[in-house]
Amino acid sequence: MQKIADKISSLLPFGGGMRKIASNSVWLIMDRLIRLGGGLVVSIMLARHLGPADFGIISYALSVTAFLGSFVYLGLSGLVVKDIVQSPDDKNTILGSTIGLKMCGAVFAFLIILGLAFFSHDRGGSEFWTLIIIGSALFFKPFDTIDFWFQSRVESRFTVMARVGAFSAAALVKVVLVFLGAGLVELALAGSLEFFLTAILLVLVYRLRGNSILDWRLRLQRAKELVSRSWILLLSGFLGLIYLKVDQIMLRWIKGPEDVGIYSVASTLSEAWYFIPAVIALSFYPRLIDLKAKGQKQYEQAVQGLLDLLFAFSVFVAVGVTVAAPFFVGMLYGQEYQPAAGVLMIHIWAGVFMFMREVFNKWVLIENLLRFTVVSHGLGAVSNLALNFVLIPSMGVYGAALATLISYGFAGYFFLFLHPATINLGKMMTRSFLLPFRLILKIR
Repeated sequence: MQKIADKISSLLPFGGGMRKIASNSVWLIMDRLIRLGGGLVVSIMLARHLGPADFGIISYALSVTAFLGSFVYLGLSGLVVKDIVQSPDDKNTILGSTIGLKMCGAVFAFLIILGLAFFSHDRGGSEFWTLIIIGSALFFKPFDTIDFWFQSRVESRFTVMARVGAFSAAALVKVVLVFLGAGLVELALAGSLEFFLTAILLVLVYRLRGNSILDWRLRLQRAKELVSRSWILLLSGFLGLIYLKVDQIMLRWIKGPEDVGIYSVASTLSEAWYFIPAVIALSFYPRLIDLKAKGQKQYEQAVQGLLDLLFAFSVFVAVGVTVAAPFFVGMLYGQEYQPAAGVLMIHIWAGVFMFMREVFNKWVLIENLLRFTVVSHGLGAVSNLALNFVLIPSMGVYGAALATLISYGFAGYFFLFLHPATINLGKMMTRSFLLPFRLILKIR
């Protein structure tokens, strides 16, 4: 993989420090492509094996776990990377305090999952155990803290190796279980296996780079300082997951597991593309920090260029998927999942706003405007909840997709024009939406 990544990055028109950024992006994209391709194959096998209802139960459990996973994420990613970039000698205290906070969040989130399982589902049933088993994966997520150190050094290839290895092993287990005719509980265990193996391998690659998590130190003062800066991101992350994951949870309680299974197929195919803006923005983040310190003009030019790139790619993907959806959904998942094609044709256009939002996520960190993430996610959460309540009873899965599209627009773009501090980024996004006309004028 190293030779492939080096070859691709050498062909890109970058030089100096940008070549390292390009190489890092290639590694991250290769990681996501491998896991996307393999994950899609496994997802198709699981969907066909389980059927819409049981597949919906697993999707529901994953949505609940992701929703409560905000208490493990804690909004610390960008802040921790920024702190390590600026204070590399203090990395052991930063990382130790981070993983301590994340572990506390994991315990809190899992207790909520236990309560939900005991009081909302038949105790001892397959849905009960599926929720608990998948929820237990939260205890392995704090070890993603190791990735923050690699991100700060623009060396994501090491975490890619760990994650691809863990994914491959877990995917193989799932395939074997499908051929053996395994049920929900066994497949849920295989799902949690990936998170366990990822944690183990991250610790190993960190050790191979001459470091040890045993050197990390939890400092209450540092932990308090991180919380004081990240609580806004935690709140916004929680609100963000409401408008990102609440659709499947609401479908489960308003319609039923089968509708969740149909919707999950569409959202999986739609959201599979979201890794592209995430890895590009992640790789450019240290560079944007440097440009901001050097001058506003270069910094704004870089932000505009990034917005233009992500907009162009998002439209390209949306058009392609819209045209291909009716054919590919039935071919891949079978006729019982055919309604997911119409859902996908709506849901995929929400990606235009999600692609652009990745720039906003880094921009607020650099500009020290974290409070606006709360406004953004708050508007998205309120609009998605309200729209789902109105649209799901009458339109089912199609209403959930339409609610997602509209709420993503509120959260990722329209709210920027509500305050002077964010309106400039809104104008830059608008310029990106006008990219085709700008290119025509430039050619003339």
